[in-house]
Order: sequence, then C-alpha cells, then structure tokens
Amino acid sequence: MALVFIGSGCTTNYYYSPGAQHNLRLYKAKQAKGEAGIFRSAGTTGFVTQAAYSPYKHIGLQANYFNSTSSPTDRLKMQEGNVAIGTYYLQKLKSSQDDKTYLFEPGFLFDLYAGIGIGQNKNQITDFFSAAGTTGVAHSTFYYHTYYIQAGAHFQSFKAVAIGYTFRFFYLDYKKVSAYGSISENFFNQLNVIQSNDPFFMRENSFKLSIGREKINYYVSANFLSSGSLFDVVFSRSSFQSGMEINISELFRKKNSLE
Repeated sequence: MALVFIGSGCTTNYYYSPGAQHNLRLYKAKQAKGEAGIFRSAGTTGFVTQAAYSPYKHIGLQANYFNSTSSPTDRLKMQEGNVAIGTYYLQKLKSSQDDKTYLFEPGFLFDLYAGIGIGQNKNQITDFFSAAGTTGVAHSTFYYHTYYIQAGAHFQSFKAVAIGYTFRFFYLDYKKVSAYGSISENFFNQLNVIQSNDPFFMRENSFKLSIGREKINYYVSANFLSSGSLFDVVFSRSSFQSGMEINISELFRKKNSLE
C-alpha cells in the first residue's frame, strides 16, 4: 500500500463497505439478467446495478457496480465494481417438470463464483485539535482491490417468491492512500490500523428476497461484513439494497413468441 500525504474529537470514517453480491440466480444456458436499485451503507445513499449471463450450461458470468454518497455534505463517497465467473446447478422440484404455470422456475439452486473487484472510498474528515482549540478538515482517498470466492444457495418457489443466501470469503488489498488537509492523530490512528493489518482476509454474508414473476420482480437484500472489533474503526459492517430485477432473456423470448 502506498501512502501520500500533503499538509499537515472525531468524525466516524469508513474505508470499506460490503457491496452487492452476485445473486441474480442464473440457472440455464443463454440466460441473461439485469438488476438496478438503491444502495445504502454507512449513512450514504446511491445506486447499484448488476448484470449476469450464462453462455453455456452450468457456466455463469456476473458483474456489478455501486456508487454511494452521503448527503448533503458529500462527507463520504464510495464506489466499487466486480466481475466474476462461476458455475451453477439447479435441482428442479419434481412437480415442476410438466407444470408451466409457475411464476419462478421452482427448485433449489446452488452456485459458486470467483471474482475480482476494484473500489475507492473518499472521506472528508473533521477533527477537533484540542491543543490549538480549533477544528480542522482533512480529505482522503483509499484505492483497493478485492479477490474473492462466493458460494450461494437459493430456493425458488412456485408462488412468486425466491430467497437466497450467499457467502463470500475475500482478500482486501489497499493499493494507495492519498490525504491532504489538517491531519489529526485520530486519522493517523485509523491509517495505522489499515497499514498494520493490510491485506485483510474477511467474510461477507448476504440475504436476498425476491417477489414477483420470472420476467420482472422486486427484491430486497442485506449484506453483512464479518470481522474483528479492531476493524470497526475503519469498516462499515453492513449495506442494504432494494430495486427491480429483470430476466432479459425471458422478456426477449416472450416477445419473439408473439411475433
């Protein structure tokens, strides 16, 4: 990790937040899905998008991106993008083999992905300098990479409901940190936590609920970071998303079937 400083009480600052996991539930060849929603974490609000495609049976490609900012001060800005490749297996429920009236493809879905992510967190840090009796402001930008393996188990019911759990084990590596302004002891202590422990090996858990139809449905999801209490000073522990999920290939197939 490279550190660059320019210049010379406490605001809570976060230098990493758990982002969206790959939970679009690919289960057959040539399937394409997309997702867009609201992202919330550490007092910030933004957007999240995901895309997934299966070029061959049991092979999945997935990507996502989130961008989130605290308002109205822009004190904290976070963004991250991920790409992954993996495999999946759907165990259909027996009663679904000849039944075409279901709203989801019912069954138990299992998947495994490996991927890489690139992100950055920008903080505007306000600290009180007791010796001088003044308040100072510092700005920092943290650039990082993640490398991960993610496993998931999902259940799709007949009645417009799908639930899923994904578990991600990842390696978080800070590549560069730049900071300028009034650098306080508090900020140096936070930097020391990162510098002394970088790279980090951590875990994330994600839960997702989808309600609707196979073509379009509404979803909510929650992601939780599992780490030691030592890292509470620098990491947000959770994030939440909600939005719409679209089965692009199903919409296209239905359109063609009407022509």
